[in-house]
Amino acid sequence: SLLSLQSQKLMSSDAKEALSDSQSRVNSVALLHRMLYQGEQIGIVNMKLYLETLIEEITYSVHRDFHYELKVQKEVNLPVEKSTSIALIVNELVTNSVKHTEGLNKLTVRIHLGNEDEQLVLTYEDNGPGVSSEVWERSTSFGNQLVRIQSLQLKGIYNIDGIPGFKYQLRIPA
Repeated sequence: SLLSLQSQKLMSSDAKEALSDSQSRVNSVALLHRMLYQGEQIGIVNMKLYLETLIEEITYSVHRDFHYELKVQKEVNLPVEKSTSIALIVNELVTNSVKHTEGLNKLTVRIHLGNEDEQLVLTYEDNGPGVSSEVWERSTSFGNQLVRIQSLQLKGIYNIDGIPGFKYQLRIPA
């Protein structure tokens, strides 16, 4: 709420966008804390419910219709630290897809989270124009840096694929 109030006083569209992005990041962590207090197991997060709610909130905040497909294996329940990092990554990726596909009639986002070969695998795809892995890696945007940092914090290995579309896959040791 404080960030929203502050953004109303700004004249610069860049500053408003930066505050909006920060507000989205704070919301993803605040959502986690709300869910922790409502959850059955202290310190463990049901990722299916968390990501569903997170994407619904992002959809509401970006003021743009887009289609999303979310597949999370039922048994993916994670500790707070991993949940927070994954949520921040998903938040950034969805927000970037929405921002960078404004001319696209129907944006579709696909997210899959599940266990595979003793690893937790997060796969994110959209049907936008995409970006090469080299360009994505060189990007100095705060959002891309945040995704890279969170990926490393999870001790994961990620891969970027694109053009057409964008694909990010993160493999985390189980």
